[in-house]
Amino acid sequence: MLLAILLTQGVPASLVDVSDVLANLFPVLHAKSLAELDANPELITSSSELYEHADEAAQRLARRAGLFVERDATLTITGGTATLATPSRHLSTIHASYDADEPNSDFRPLAPAGVAELEALDPAWPSAAGAPSHFTHDQQGTETTRVYKTPAANTSLALVYHEHLATIASGSPAVNAPLPVGDYFHYALLAEVHRQEHDEAMPEVGAYATQRTQLYEEAFRLYWGQPQ
Repeated sequence: MLLAILLTQGVPASLVDVSDVLANLFPVLHAKSLAELDANPELITSSSELYEHADEAAQRLARRAGLFVERDATLTITGGTATLATPSRHLSTIHASYDADEPNSDFRPLAPAGVAELEALDPAWPSAAGAPSHFTHDQQGTETTRVYKTPAANTSLALVYHEHLATIASGSPAVNAPLPVGDYFHYALLAEVHRQEHDEAMPEVGAYATQRTQLYEEAFRLYWGQPQ
């Protein structure tokens, strides 16, 4: 059912504005604005807490469903070396390629491999020189990408990868994501608000919202896949 909703509501990415999601929650939070939430400490939550919950939900969605994908073709492997730092928000690599004919942009795919596979392929793989054919994150973790073989000259590398989002906050509420992600944020925030101990908390609403959040996460995971 949810997959059908995703397909009919528009899978292509667009800007989901978390501030709009928060505004739609005002009636159930007994407030008319974020300023009113912050001005009354007796209310169940505050604007900063809501943005924190939204950011936590986005990072959870990135980890569980691999929803946010980026391509970076600006990376460079320095000649005579085999490693480079992966982009700062990198979670897992989907595809890697290198430019075999700079500056003519002839990008050719690199095969993923673990250290054990590279050792079986070439016992001297760490020092092997030549045109790259494989990449690995095994040796130094996902913060570093290593290629086999080591190129003699500077070589451009392109990565397509799952990423986590930049922090969602009042000054940066826009998320480039399919529109149903806005509904996901709605239920995720509702679940967090009513999960806490407070006179205005409604545990049954929180439990329902949690179930809806989990359904959306599973639908996103099945449709888009997830980080390896």
